[in-house]
Amino acid sequence: MTAAHSLAVTGSTGALGGLVARLLADTGVPQRLLVRGDDDVIRGPGGTGRCAFVSRADVARTAAVILQDPGSHLGCRYDLTGPEALSFAEAAQQLSAARGRTITYHDESVEEAYGSRRKWPAPAWQYDAWVSTYSAIASGDLAEVSSAVLDITGTAPITLAQHLATANPSA
Repeated sequence: MTAAHSLAVTGSTGALGGLVARLLADTGVPQRLLVRGDDDVIRGPGGTGRCAFVSRADVARTAAVILQDPGSHLGCRYDLTGPEALSFAEAAQQLSAARGRTITYHDESVEEAYGSRRKWPAPAWQYDAWVSTYSAIASGDLAEVSSAVLDITGTAPITLAQHLATANPSA
């Protein structure tokens, strides 16, 4: 799977969002959650690249609509994105504002990224998927914003700021 076919997912909203994320993980679609470490630092080799992060809630809502009439979606390929493309530094700023504490972004080298992820037990392909998603963001492969969520569901996808306003404050 190429970087252009990976999925960047933010947040976790409700049981359906979690279920869709687990189902996607079972398919092998590379996805990387926007997470921060225990020290309030987001780490990854994303450079100043931008990503149109999509919320799990929007992915779940879109999947629910598609599953109501799967025949009309046969052969279709949808690029589900959020409504804006953010850099990791911008995402960290929004997280800081929402959480009332400083969260920063550290642009790791590829070698640092592999090393920092080794603390989580995972198969080798998963480490590759995590790091390659950041590399795809750095190169601009995930910056394009699509209208697919709106087109399919009739409701615009939520922004990171909107998600953070309703998400668990400890997240």
